[in-house]
Amino acid sequence: MINSTVIDTFAIYSLISYTPVSYIWLLTIALWWAGEWAVNVGYYRLWYQESYQCHDTLRVLLATFGAFTSKGSIKEWLLANGKKEVVDPVVEWQHKYYLYISSSAMGLPVIVGYFLNDSIGGMLYGIFVSRFLESYALHWIHFIKNLKFKDTPQMLRSGHFNDGGSIYDVDKFAIRCAIYFGLAKEKDHGVTKVNKALAADIIPWKPKKAYSMDEFNQLVKDYPEKTFTIIKRQILDITGFDKEHPGGARYINFIKGIDGTHEFYGSLHRHSLEAKDWVRSKIFADLIPDVSKAG
Repeated sequence: MINSTVIDTFAIYSLISYTPVSYIWLLTIALWWAGEWAVNVGYYRLWYQESYQCHDTLRVLLATFGAFTSKGSIKEWLLANGKKEVVDPVVEWQHKYYLYISSSAMGLPVIVGYFLNDSIGGMLYGIFVSRFLESYALHWIHFIKNLKFKDTPQMLRSGHFNDGGSIYDVDKFAIRCAIYFGLAKEKDHGVTKVNKALAADIIPWKPKKAYSMDEFNQLVKDYPEKTFTIIKRQILDITGFDKEHPGGARYINFIKGIDGTHEFYGSLHRHSLEAKDWVRSKIFADLIPDVSKAG
């Protein structure tokens, strides 16, 4: 993997002092977006979030284009972001042959540039400018759009958007397209899983549609092995998530059995749209307002 300082230096030099043929710009944008999608749809949503499942062909493509970026191998990226290793032969394959795959990414734009009579432009823009855009462009677009990030420096080179919103729901669109063409499928989780379990009479408790606060407290006492919490007057079952939460188990254990609305929406960490979607998938009942305390 090329050092980030080298990438930035050559990219800035190229943008200032070298004007490629127009088709090289198209190549640069194509490589940039292929890398963005590979990281967001693959590294983040598939292997980090495990939010969907996909065919081996698509996994190989995501791993390949991911190696074309400056993020490193999937295995290294997951460990750097606090995720336990994922048992996936594609991840192992990419990690083992990462240098070869990454090196081919350098040769491809030069070869394409040769056929466009601009090998130098292919090298400078296809290798350096595309990776420079991949590292910074969308973060700064979002920064300019909102002008409110306090942690912008930490966001750079993060490899995924955990900044309170995805602009950029192009990654979700890409996943939906993959599902449509049979290359991926949604992961069965959340309410769907609970409803299927209820239908099969697998779990011992039968959730009601609504609980009073007293009933919620009793539910917590009756099932100490489960993790119930409240967010925005809706009751969630997040049992087992303490082992998967990126921020650690202590935050999940802290909101167990209480109203965790403030901790979720008012904490220093701004949860992403994906996190909010996940929360909605864990709702199984509403909290009945306490009329005696109203007013």
